[in-house]
Amino acid sequence: MSSKFPCRVPKALVVADPEPSFRRICREAANRLTHTIEVFQEAESIHQTIALAKAHPDAMVFLDPTIGSPQATKNHPQTILLKLRNAGHTGPIVICTRHASVHRAMKYIRAGASDV
Repeated sequence: MSSKFPCRVPKALVVADPEPSFRRICREAANRLTHTIEVFQEAESIHQTIALAKAHPDAMVFLDPTIGSPQATKNHPQTILLKLRNAGHTGPIVICTRHASVHRAMKYIRAGASDV
């Protein structure tokens, strides 16, 4: 049975989150998908995230927008997303945050996030 909307499982996953426990959970989940996830990378800063996104432009990125600076989302919520897209990242970016609102989610989507 073919789908009208085919699902593309990424070959690479980048988890950019300051919480080691969240990165560990993602690593364990990725290990269960060994037939699809070829590369799993963790980032603890925005600079690492951008470098990894450049190295794997079609990777799925799980991103906590407060990575590196809690002030990042208060001043310019979409700054990190724009930096990733401007760096040539074309893969899906999923925002993982505890500070979600519809208004903020719309800003992330407009800036290039795939999901919030």
